[in-house]
Amino acid sequence: MTKKGPRGIFERPAGSGVWWARYTDEFGREHREKVGRKAFALKVYQKRKTEVQERRYFPTPQPSWDPPFASWIADYLARRTSTLRDPGGAERYGRDLRDAPELRGKTMRALTAHDFERYRERRRRGGAPGARRRRGGASASTVNKELSFARAVCNDFIEALEDQGGAPIGNPVRTRLFAAEPAGRTRYLTEAEEERLRGAIGEADWPKLLVAMHTGLDRGAQLSLRWEQVDFQARLIHAERRKGRRDGVTPVTIAINAELLATLRALPSRLTSPYVFPNAEGTGPLDGPTFDRLVFRPARRRAGLRDLRWKDLRHTFASRLRMHGVELATIRDLMGHTTTRMTERYAHIAPGHLHAAVERLSRTGTTTGTSECDGSEPARAVAGKRPTVRGKIERPRRDSNPRYRRERPVS
Repeated sequence: MTKKGPRGIFERPAGSGVWWARYTDEFGREHREKVGRKAFALKVYQKRKTEVQERRYFPTPQPSWDPPFASWIADYLARRTSTLRDPGGAERYGRDLRDAPELRGKTMRALTAHDFERYRERRRRGGAPGARRRRGGASASTVNKELSFARAVCNDFIEALEDQGGAPIGNPVRTRLFAAEPAGRTRYLTEAEEERLRGAIGEADWPKLLVAMHTGLDRGAQLSLRWEQVDFQARLIHAERRKGRRDGVTPVTIAINAELLATLRALPSRLTSPYVFPNAEGTGPLDGPTFDRLVFRPARRRAGLRDLRWKDLRHTFASRLRMHGVELATIRDLMGHTTTRMTERYAHIAPGHLHAAVERLSRTGTTTGTSECDGSEPARAVAGKRPTVRGKIERPRRDSNPRYRRERPVS
């Protein structure tokens, strides 16, 4: 059994040598005092206990520790930025929360669930003074990320409050505040759409899209790719994704197929630039947002693919691998995901492949054009099978088989 410490005092943090006195007054309210040395803490505890018994204890009300919400966000980011999965997003969420009219000027103890409810509704509607504007309002996923950041900040304050011996408080960012998120978007290029897009964008810029569809790299990772990351001998690309892990970087190794190999070897930048896709001046990599705005979006409009985004090229990579029978675990490694849960959102299956899969269960032929469901004659039975009734093989009756027929005695 572990040996208990002296009654009425405790050490926090453990091993720090800082001792606290803990006692209750005549009304049953608990009090904690940070004292210092252990022996002194025992004396304070005995003194307070005597004062309470003699009704001479009149504690002086101490002001509650209550820092401003904006300053605690800044302190939280200063201490935690290097450990966050998305530091840039955390900075953006903190800026939106600090400037929000529902939360501006509030202290940590003054925050309520109603404040965050009003914040959520305004962000969903969009456009309000003091906050980042967005046409049509922010999506449920974006608002949930902002609320998750606010909940983490409040939890951090609650932990600090308990470390100082203060009474714990509840987190105002309740679970009910989070909105239901819609299902993931399903969009990938078909073979016909790929041909239309290739004709619209031109042969000079088509290699950028082909590399995206054959590697599954994000736009930033692809356009910043260096030739030293491309191993022609081993036919491998060693790239990085800056999502999905706490350190912010996920190494990705992608095999180079024959079509991609021919495309990379034909690029003129192999002899002129350290980057696979350099900018026009040759001073650095191609700027992704600029290429998307000036080249990719006009091309997709000319091809009649207004709902297509660059991210959908990554969906196309995963979907085509899946439709060719590649396992989800392999697709996960090629895309740089940490789990197959995210891979399942990318690896869609085309309706034609779904029909081909369930057709394997069919016992009827597909060339007769008839079916039992439309009231016509039954379709031709599969060779070697007897006609079935309700899914079971119909066997001949025993009395109709000569082997089992018995001769009746003649009377």
